[in-house]
Amino acid sequence: MADDNKSHVPPEIIEIILSKLSVKSLHRFKSSWNTIITDPIFIQNHIQKSKHSNSHNLFLSRVRSSSPIRFSVVKFDDKKFQTLPVVIEAPFGCGLVLCFCDGILLLTNHSYQRLVLWNPSTRTAEKLWHRNSCSKASFGLCRDPNTDDFKVVVADWYHYSVYSCKNKSWIMLTKNYEIESTGLGLMNRNPKGLCVNGASYWVWSFENATKIMYYDPRDDKFKMLDKPKKIDDRKLIFLVNLRGSLCLYCNFHGIEKNT
Repeated sequence: MADDNKSHVPPEIIEIILSKLSVKSLHRFKSSWNTIITDPIFIQNHIQKSKHSNSHNLFLSRVRSSSPIRFSVVKFDDKKFQTLPVVIEAPFGCGLVLCFCDGILLLTNHSYQRLVLWNPSTRTAEKLWHRNSCSKASFGLCRDPNTDDFKVVVADWYHYSVYSCKNKSWIMLTKNYEIESTGLGLMNRNPKGLCVNGASYWVWSFENATKIMYYDPRDDKFKMLDKPKKIDDRKLIFLVNLRGSLCLYCNFHGIEKNT
């Protein structure tokens, strides 16, 4: 009787139920409902719901002086941080977090030559080998909205490499800007790219100019985005992802202002 009832549950109802589960719970049911769970549309809808949910504000905090390298799980609830009794070991000895996108982290070790894509929710990881040491590079991780392909970008002064998770391969490209000054400028001061709406963003500073640089995975190109005109070029600016929107803030005489 139980099996008979299960077979008559409408697929749309099953999908609604699954969409409300955590990633950990989905991982438990992947054998029974793998077709639904692995559907790209379901994945995107689940990610969007997670982004706008206040019930799972979880963070990873690296455990100091631990060998092997481990992360503890910290929950933000009721305006307080609480360390949960959960410890996760970093994969392949890579404990430096470069950037993240949709629950996937890009990690490296101290050599900056071994890169790892890691999903701490499912404990799955994929090793990426870059041909050069990337200690002076800037990094980005984003998901191409057209192809649903995760892409890793490693950028130095004049060139950048892009890794396609679908193709399992790197391509080398040359940066081409619409302004005379080329190179990363002072982007290397904060080399960790911020993923927002399918692109990776950095603050770009060169001489007296400060702009927002971003990598567009749809055409694999670097582009410039002008910051709001009221922001002084002499002030340090920072970027954050605020509920799926690109947010800029800066510091005026010790007082942070947002725009």
